[in-house]
Amino acid sequence: MNKRYEVRSPEAGTLDEDGEPIDLDDGCRSALQIVRNGKALKTHYDGREPEDCFFYRDFSWIFEALEQAYQFGLEDGRKEKE
Repeated sequence: MNKRYEVRSPEAGTLDEDGEPIDLDDGCRSALQIVRNGKALKTHYDGREPEDCFFYRDFSWIFEALEQAYQFGLEDGRKEKE
């Protein structure tokens, strides 16, 4: 079984993990989205300030996202062994 993980910069209207359309506030807001097998797991938004446009401030979510992807990989590997 082949699993696919990706981090993307979604367009306005793309659905988030709750099934709600992403609002980029007319281009004044940026977002990154973590996706597993085509399903959004988490969407991270900047603070809408110009200096936040490239996620310069808070990168603490990256550790959590990598840890989550690692756990998914372990789970997927265990399922394939069974």
